[in-house]
Amino acid sequence: MINASNVEAAFVSGTNQRNNLGDYLLRQPEESTMSSPTTSPTSTFATPLTQIMRTLFIKFTVVNHTFSPEMDNKSSPLYKEYTSSISKELEDLFKKEVGSETQNCTVARYWSGPLVVVGSCDFLNTSSLNETKVKKAFDVGTNNHHTLGPYLLKSDPANTQVTAYEPQPQTTVQPPTTPTTTTTPTTTTTTIPPDNLDKYDIQFTIINRNFTDDLKNPNSPLYKKMVKKIEARLNQLYRGSYPKSFKYCKVTGLKLGSVKTECSCFFEKGSTVETDLFSTFDNKTNSTNWLNEFQLKPGSLIVKESVKKENPLPFWVIFVIGLCCFIFAALLALFATVCAMKYFRHHTASFKTQQSDYGTYLPHLDMRKVY
Repeated sequence: MINASNVEAAFVSGTNQRNNLGDYLLRQPEESTMSSPTTSPTSTFATPLTQIMRTLFIKFTVVNHTFSPEMDNKSSPLYKEYTSSISKELEDLFKKEVGSETQNCTVARYWSGPLVVVGSCDFLNTSSLNETKVKKAFDVGTNNHHTLGPYLLKSDPANTQVTAYEPQPQTTVQPPTTPTTTTTPTTTTTTIPPDNLDKYDIQFTIINRNFTDDLKNPNSPLYKKMVKKIEARLNQLYRGSYPKSFKYCKVTGLKLGSVKTECSCFFEKGSTVETDLFSTFDNKTNSTNWLNEFQLKPGSLIVKESVKKENPLPFWVIFVIGLCCFIFAALLALFATVCAMKYFRHHTASFKTQQSDYGTYLPHLDMRKVY
């Protein structure tokens, strides 16, 4: 049978003799709170020990950046670079849209697709805070799933999730591999010489970087660092679209204005054409706007197949050919001279006049035959 005494006993037992109610510290009343029906219910006060925090996870997809295996390593420079940038964008967004309830944001993890981000944000656990409110704030702050700062988002509301638990990527069971089939892209790249591949020259302009004197020197640390990043982004872009035929990309030059980039990308012979590579680059960079952290100049993309130049003949071969031609011409001229001399000598001999002791006799002028 439920009565006031039973309820009071349960309250006393559940609050550790009226000491705490969960995270709330209770003030001891002078009289029991439940000893009499007439006791004022305000005789016991509860005050929070600390502010209660609530963590919510926000999953969204970035389409102008691609996932790199380095992002699985939290100590890698690439992971730190992305996490710092995205965390700041999330924190600024929620502080603007949610207000003072927002405490801090960070990134819990990344995975491919092309780049799926799972953000983690701490909020004050107020009565008005819930997943729906945070989701609406994210929608408004990203202009209906279009941009989060420099990051272009997948324009699909269903793709964004706000949950109280950390989302996990969908995993697929991989069949066991055998030692005979374990090859890496690096091995493939080094075993196939460029002469046996189709080479495509790719040019584009980066506008959110300035061309400095260091970029004029291929041996400078800044030049090497930028080239390494660009090559990594291009390799990610094309390897995802051409996993079998793509081999590697290499930056061949950086030029002024802002940073004009010239690259060479290698594919298996006959596996693709320049129009397909142009379309792939254009689509993956959102109409040539963003190559991961590099902002591109729209319309600056050029893709053309490299025409292989035949190797010039060695100098000694050219010399021998020239010498043979000279000798042949000299022999031909000598032969022509000999033939001409014989010809003129023969015809000159047929017109010789007859000589006698009495002078020159010209038989064709002998008029005696007429009479």
